[in-house]
Amino acid sequence: MPTPDPHALPDAQRPADALKAAAIEELPISGARFQQADLSGAALPSLSVRGCAFVGCRFAAADLAKLDARDCLFLSCDFSGAQAMDAYFGGCCFEECKAVGLDARHTLWRGTALVRSRFSYANFDSTAMEGVRIKDSALDHAFFTQARFRRIRLEGADFTGVNFAGTALSGVDFTACRLEGLTVSQGAPELAGAAVSAQQAVGLCTLFGLVVKG
Repeated sequence: MPTPDPHALPDAQRPADALKAAAIEELPISGARFQQADLSGAALPSLSVRGCAFVGCRFAAADLAKLDARDCLFLSCDFSGAQAMDAYFGGCCFEECKAVGLDARHTLWRGTALVRSRFSYANFDSTAMEGVRIKDSALDHAFFTQARFRRIRLEGADFTGVNFAGTALSGVDFTACRLEGLTVSQGAPELAGAAVSAQQAVGLCTLFGLVVKG
């Protein structure tokens, strides 16, 4: 199911209060538009949203543990420092979002897109990404230890300084990405079967203790 057109959805009344109430009562919210809602530091555990659009909303330092978001659009939203452990994102799109330092451990991302967004220093340890598209987005210095990638599509992603220890990257095509200063296990077994450009391969030689001359 495609993410919703925010212009086609009705505005939620008192959006911040509506989301807080839904989390407390454990009631799903469907087909609503939330604009400029400030939920910084809010407690929204186990919130369930379906087919909603979030435009210019602030979730900085919010508790989003076990969030269940399906077929939702997050446009120009701020998730910096939010706690989203054990969350599920299915068929969602994050566009022009900021999520610096997001705690997304043990999350599942399925059929979701990250577009022109910044997830620098985010923690994706033990996360699974299936059918995910990452386009023109920064994930520099993020943590992806013991994570799982399946059918991931990368278009201009920045993985500078990322920790991939314990994550099998076979079949992942990094040729359109920045791939410098990675942390992997000794001998870089994580990179076996990954696709990289010739220039990237030269830069990765340091992981094997090689010195490139000429």
